[in-house]
Amino acid sequence: MTPYWGALGGRVLALALALALALALASGSARAAPESPDASPFRLHASSELSVVRAPFFTRNLPRLQAHGFVLELSTSAAVWPGCAFGARIPLALMSIRQPAGAYVDQTALGNPAASVSCRSEPIGRSRSAWLGLELGLPLAQQGPSTELQRNRALEAANAAESYFAPELFTPATLPAVIRGGARLARQPLSAESEISLPLLVRIRAPELPPEATVHRIGVLPNLKLTFVAQLSARVRVSQSIQAAVAVARVYEPWFGASRVQPSLRSGVHFGLAPHLALEASFLLPIAGVLGGAAYTGGVNLEAH
Repeated sequence: MTPYWGALGGRVLALALALALALALASGSARAAPESPDASPFRLHASSELSVVRAPFFTRNLPRLQAHGFVLELSTSAAVWPGCAFGARIPLALMSIRQPAGAYVDQTALGNPAASVSCRSEPIGRSRSAWLGLELGLPLAQQGPSTELQRNRALEAANAAESYFAPELFTPATLPAVIRGGARLARQPLSAESEISLPLLVRIRAPELPPEATVHRIGVLPNLKLTFVAQLSARVRVSQSIQAAVAVARVYEPWFGASRVQPSLRSGVHFGLAPHLALEASFLLPIAGVLGGAAYTGGVNLEAH
């Protein structure tokens, strides 16, 4: 383990403790909130994922990417009128990237922060509901003059760590917009939810890549997720998601041929720690495509509502 990772572990632990304290304070200030997270007027969510990935990259000299590290995200949402909420999220990648000679170089890269609005329909009967949302990102990924190729590699490692399911967060030099919609069917103790997202990425400046890289102006990368949930007790539930990301049009083409469809599975266990505080452990596994058997991501999430 490099000295960086020893120091990084301390920083991540300090960050986790700070986030836990913030969540606990938020939980304490939300004691009048409803029991159901869907109905909560305020939510604060912090996640930390540890990933090991091997993935394609965009350049002739570095056609493949091998990395390990953390993907962090802090997000919040607040109800502004009945059924609708504003939200925001900030992503960060802390990656150690393998160099051609075999050494690893540590790189921190800010993703694209985003703001969103979503509205949920009134329940249909007592078991069905639907929602629709719009998210706009700030093109802050890949800011800085001299180490952009390394930052691009860290961002693409984070993209692969998410099984290409969040390209709007980790695609550099682009302005992202996402339309999302979903529906939920609940018959306690079981429920199912479907979600479809349509990220549109518009490249707004020339990327710091070698001239042989294939770069396009527009990227369209829809994804689909189907989640099944079982409530085991008042405080514990388990979930299983089947998801697929589809690269209809990429902003940056991999140097070697890569599948345009990336399916994956996400399993989770959700624990209610207090009336307004929850912890979730999850594991994301690509099951085919270019990442099948080459990427593994385990996560811990804290949420206050």
